[in-house]
Amino acid sequence: MVPVGSKIRMLRQKSKLTQAELAAKLGISQAEVSRMERGRTAVTVQDLYKISSALDVPVTALLDEADFHKA
Repeated sequence: MVPVGSKIRMLRQKSKLTQAELAAKLGISQAEVSRMERGRTAVTVQDLYKISSALDVPVTALLDEADFHKA
């Protein structure tokens, strides 16, 4: 199973966004995005919804292995 942070990183890169650009969309710091991607901080359900919206993917793409490969 791919960790949520790794999925965030891969989907962010696929969207051609930098950590700073994603952070700006989420209203958080670039350092916080980095910690999420590295699994250094917990990602809340609320965070998942914000991230999925910012990356224009369904929330399930961040959680479900099958949807992740389709995103």
